[in-house]
Amino acid sequence: MSTIAAGRQNVKGDNEGAHICLNFGTETSALQKWKLDRSEDIYKSSKAEPLGKSLSRGHVIPLDKNHAFGQSIGAREKNHNPQAGYLINPTDNDEASDVRTHGDYLPGEQKKRNYDWGAAGIDPKSTVFGIVDSNPYVNGVAKSINPNIVGSGVDTTKLVNKVVEDFKENRSEKLGQTKTLGARNVTLSEDHTFGVSSRKFEEWGVGKLMNGIYTEAEQVPDADLGKSIKKGFRNIAPKDRVFGAPTVRTDIYTPSERSVADNNNYGYEPNTMALLYPADGAERGITEEDFLEARSRDEIKTLTKMAKLGMKDEDFDRIYNISADAAGNCSLYNFLKAKDNHH
Repeated sequence: MSTIAAGRQNVKGDNEGAHICLNFGTETSALQKWKLDRSEDIYKSSKAEPLGKSLSRGHVIPLDKNHAFGQSIGAREKNHNPQAGYLINPTDNDEASDVRTHGDYLPGEQKKRNYDWGAAGIDPKSTVFGIVDSNPYVNGVAKSINPNIVGSGVDTTKLVNKVVEDFKENRSEKLGQTKTLGARNVTLSEDHTFGVSSRKFEEWGVGKLMNGIYTEAEQVPDADLGKSIKKGFRNIAPKDRVFGAPTVRTDIYTPSERSVADNNNYGYEPNTMALLYPADGAERGITEEDFLEARSRDEIKTLTKMAKLGMKDEDFDRIYNISADAAGNCSLYNFLKAKDNHH
């Protein structure tokens, strides 16, 4: 470690403490102070609000202590009629004072602005200012009520043939009204309805479908139900004999290639349980039989790789040996079940 110290050692008593170093340069001479004041004079705040003095507005105040401010009104000469009292409470007969102090003009009184009307040759008392209408419009209300008055601006009443007006009324379309089609004079009842009814007869509704309208005779089973009523075919059948074809045709051979026109159910179509609770992969056409079908080791291994189960070969062999039967085959269902239990 180096023992070299930068700078010089402070000597005790040489008056160079920290406060002297921090405040160095704050003491100014008279010349420096004068230069600082001149540099501050450029600011408006320094001129209007000097430090330690009141706000200066540029007024020149006389130095005479007896100087009086304001304008003299000669109060001593007018002492017999003080102006302040006169302005506050003028005399009742002096209307000019109300006009001067409050602008209290009489109704229709012309405002006086001290114009020299004599120089213009005008008498303001007899002169009317503005433009006079040469043809004033009078009796406007009367003309509106009675258009036959001359000068109303509306054509006078003209008598025309009633047949022509009736034709115009029937053929023209009025604002806010339907066009007349010549059926105005037809007498109809108050409950009359125009148009064709959308229901020509009472249709079956939900109530009729649920309750039915069959008679008791129509609800009795058919006479030929379970037996033959034709003559010559009245042999009595055994009690367990069932007539007709079953809905699910498990009694006949299922064709290997089924036609699109064949609507028989051969027993391998999904039932209600399969519709409510479909198996895994049903949306892709995979049924439960596909999971239960016995498959070889290679086929199961190929399916697991395609499904990307991420199984190692030793894990696959161990699980397959657990789930395979004696013949060495295993279903996909048993393999997945063994994987979940022993993985």
